Amino acid sequence: MRNLDYDALDRERRSALQGRDALRYFELCNALGVPQSGIEDLHLYELGDAENIFAEKMLLTATEMDGEKYRRFLAEARDVSSDLGAGSDRKRELLEKHFPGRFGRGGGQDLEAKDYRSAQIGAIFKKMKSYAEKRK
Repeated sequence: MRNLDYDALDRERRSALQGRDALRYFELCNALGVPQSGIEDLHLYELGDAENIFAEKMLLTATEMDGEKYRRFLAEARDVSSDLGAGSDRKRELLEKHFPGRFGRGGGQDLEAKDYRSAQIGAIFKKMKSYAEKRK
């Protein structure tokens, strides 16, 4: 990578950090090969990692679930904390209950089989809630 390209990407990475764009920050840290000791905001980086996991594994189509399923999920999800790191047990429970084929035991993204951090569960829950809002 030419020095000019690196500098431009590093400026973009710092802009993503300042703008709290977790996914972009994660992607640019990885593209630039920033070591963990060089990551200024590990929490933001981990949120980006969770969003990346979601983007890769959560490509759901409207035909996979009907609108009623989304409405039921949203009805229970309304009272759950919007803080990404809070209430991860409840968030996991709702994801597994309403989307067992995706998040349940043996599902495409089995939440029990992988060691997800609370913030990662929160980010997945937030994305699923946003997705459900569009599909209800």
